[in-house]
Amino acid sequence: MNRRVARLKGFRFVRLTPTWRSANSSAAVSERWAVALHGQPSQTAANLRRGAAIQYADVTDLMLMLDLRLGGGVMDRVNEGRALFRPRPD
Repeated sequence: MNRRVARLKGFRFVRLTPTWRSANSSAAVSERWAVALHGQPSQTAANLRRGAAIQYADVTDLMLMLDLRLGGGVMDRVNEGRALFRPRPD
């Protein structure tokens, strides 16, 4: 999550994580979606009511930390990356 989205969600702090430029530069589309969503007054009010103080990493965050590019289509790579987190059958 970038700083702008964090601010819209009501977070006062962000935790910085080293990310490779090649992976980070492909996340602009999803960040624009997040700004559009969380910039809506109704969503901003919902975020404040929820009162969240922390948000754990989601699949896209984990992929960035693992230097896996997110680009290549509308969330196609993220859907592929989700396979990395599926439980193994017993």
